[in-house]
Amino acid sequence: MTMSTSSSGKTIPFLLSLLLLLALMGCDDRSSSTEVLGKKSMSSSEMQRALFEALATEDMIERMVVLGVALQSLDESNVDGAAQAVMESSPEALRVQSMVPLAYRWASIDPVAFFDFARVELPRGQVRGEALRTAIGRWVPDGGSDQLLQYIETLQEQGAEEAKPMRSMFLQSLLFNDYLDEATPLIAAMPDDEQRHLMLLRIVVEKIKVNPDGLIAWVNSIPVDAPNNLKPKVFSQAVKIMALNYPEKAAQWYEEDGYEDWVLNDAMPLIATEWGKEDPEAAFEWMFSQPPSDTRDTAIRGVVYRWQKASPETSEPWLRSRLSDPAMAPALYPFAQWLLYQDPVEAIAWGTRIPDQREREYVITQSFGLWLQKDDAAALEWLETADLSPGLRRDIKQMVSMPVKRKFKNVDASETDGAVADEKS
Repeated sequence: MTMSTSSSGKTIPFLLSLLLLLALMGCDDRSSSTEVLGKKSMSSSEMQRALFEALATEDMIERMVVLGVALQSLDESNVDGAAQAVMESSPEALRVQSMVPLAYRWASIDPVAFFDFARVELPRGQVRGEALRTAIGRWVPDGGSDQLLQYIETLQEQGAEEAKPMRSMFLQSLLFNDYLDEATPLIAAMPDDEQRHLMLLRIVVEKIKVNPDGLIAWVNSIPVDAPNNLKPKVFSQAVKIMALNYPEKAAQWYEEDGYEDWVLNDAMPLIATEWGKEDPEAAFEWMFSQPPSDTRDTAIRGVVYRWQKASPETSEPWLRSRLSDPAMAPALYPFAQWLLYQDPVEAIAWGTRIPDQREREYVITQSFGLWLQKDDAAALEWLETADLSPGLRRDIKQMVSMPVKRKFKNVDASETDGAVADEKS
């Protein structure tokens, strides 16, 4: 696993990284003793005394600068003294402040030694957590990912309690540094659950802000046989977010990869729905350009539901002018549902054209019930001559004989979320 070295300071708090940088550059001129500390080799006892002196500094900013300068002299011969000084610091907040730069510096010298120290010597809690996180964040940008993963996997085989949190920190560091290729196997190993869903969502949202083409390249690079359904799930998430920001790019991506066997059926509806929120006519034009399929029918229906709910004054005339197109057959059901309360008589007329028998009879039955309440004479007259199947005619006549309040269920198509209405079952 080869990675370019980046500014590893970005993995620690900004203020601390700035102060350490100042110390590295020799910008601190508070005292000659501080300058000397940053230049000479120190024994373990000298390092311990230097850190005791730094930690005794009352001003936090000055303390961190002095500490950072002293730690420039850290090496394998004096880490024990440094660790002893930090371990004896009090209160815990001070230990966290001092352990973080120690972890950062020690990890640049011998990260494995630091991890062994942290696991054995640091009690469970904030100090150990921040120290491990800092050391991992220091090592990853320096090209240590392979060794770190081996170390964590060894801990896992040994049943060490640190293995799981360190694996999570390692993954977070990879993602922070935008090493998505290296992170992919770790993400794929995660269960297909809400935690992974949220992680993928964060990746997609952050990546699309700065490099949408890079997001596409990463998703395309994920092996089809990656565990836990990773590729189809991240593709669905990515095309949806892409459609929110770049609908035409999302549509083009779908045309290139969306017809592969591994793609989930929700991909086209997700693109069409998000595109339809901004430009429904463009979304329809794109859907019509795709091969006929159940997926396309679902996408058409979803856009109709949402457009009718959001802006019926613009959707209705547009839909009316195109419902005669066979490709618009999936739109007949949601359009007729919307007409139920507007004009039940017209809803029946459109309902008779719905291809699916169950949906067709549902719309006719519900429309007739509303019509019966508004104008029972006209409704009954229509019933006498209507071309209905024996089963539908029987159901409607049974409804006529019921009390008025039970003649039909209260259905509002505008309350649906784009899927086939549950009311018809």
